[in-house]
Amino acid sequence: TRNRTLFPYTTLFRSINTQYGVVDFIHRMSNKIIKPIDGRKNGSIDINPKTIDIALNSLKNIGDEEARNYLHYELSKWKNGDFENGVLVHNYVWHMLDGNIGKALSLDTYEVNKIKSKYFK
Repeated sequence: TRNRTLFPYTTLFRSINTQYGVVDFIHRMSNKIIKPIDGRKNGSIDINPKTIDIALNSLKNIGDEEARNYLHYELSKWKNGDFENGVLVHNYVWHMLDGNIGKALSLDTYEVNKIKSKYFK
């Protein structure tokens, strides 16, 4: 039987073994908790302990050591329910993806609080 928690992410797993795939995965996660300057977001992935672990475990596929270490440090905060760095993380990976729409302006505290109350009590 399939693990229903993972099912929505199986398509993404196929590409998360590349730097682009990992960075895009983190970008889509961060989209969940930010408000973009222009109101536009390109996809989102739910943030929960499983997706955070997937992101952390996939960082090895990022070639740039500085980027890999930075993202590990910042995503480790998410693992502890601290999302205050959401805008920084978003704009960091958005820049890695050569983003041109949807730069993060602020944290979506409503979404952050929903995630915290569901997974980080």
